[in-house]
Amino acid sequence: MLDKVTINITDPSLISSIIDIIGTSDKTTQLRETPSGFKANFANLLIIGRQKSLTITGSITKLGLGVNSINADKAQNKKHIQDFAEELGLPLSTPVRDLEFGFNLAMPCSANVYLEAMEKASGYLDVYTHSNKAKYFQKSNIHLRFYNKDDHFSNSLPVTAHIPSNLNILRYEIRLLKQDVSAENPTYTLASLQLNSVQDELIALWAREFNKVIFRPLSIPVTPLSSPKALFNHLI
Repeated sequence: MLDKVTINITDPSLISSIIDIIGTSDKTTQLRETPSGFKANFANLLIIGRQKSLTITGSITKLGLGVNSINADKAQNKKHIQDFAEELGLPLSTPVRDLEFGFNLAMPCSANVYLEAMEKASGYLDVYTHSNKAKYFQKSNIHLRFYNKDDHFSNSLPVTAHIPSNLNILRYEIRLLKQDVSAENPTYTLASLQLNSVQDELIALWAREFNKVIFRPLSIPVTPLSSPKALFNHLI
């Protein structure tokens, strides 16, 4: 499921167009000046304006649905990207600087059991633990993030009131940072993220990096995610 993106805009005419949209939309809240420009909340997006650039950050899926979600499939991802681009008048050729994507996994017991058992990830230097309910593994431009999604759902009421709070969901997502945004050869664009082949590559990366996590011995099985096929067998 594609989630959060960060996009940096430097084209003056596009910046002007986006400012016009957020300045007149009823989806815009908390528009305020800053020493370097302005900040605004547009639906669930944060838009930061500076003298010669504009940065947009937020969840494509949440913008498309208006609420938190269990998971989104490829067709939904494509629609959410299209809606995101149309909302702000963004060309689909727009490069994506940072990308976050992941899935929610139904586990045989509380996600906290798995989080507490995660010791390290091969090739990742930094480990961060937050109250035994979240664990992050980081290196230069890629972060692995694990957390208890049940807690996230329960803290997001009422928009997720239709989702049970005892699903034993482990959320696992990847953040790709500082991707190539050159006009000649961007790593990702809004258009490329709509392609099945690109989404399949992201899924394969997601599953492959999971297998780098090293657990303390557990009396319950660690969900194997060595391939996209194995991954899909564990999606809810």
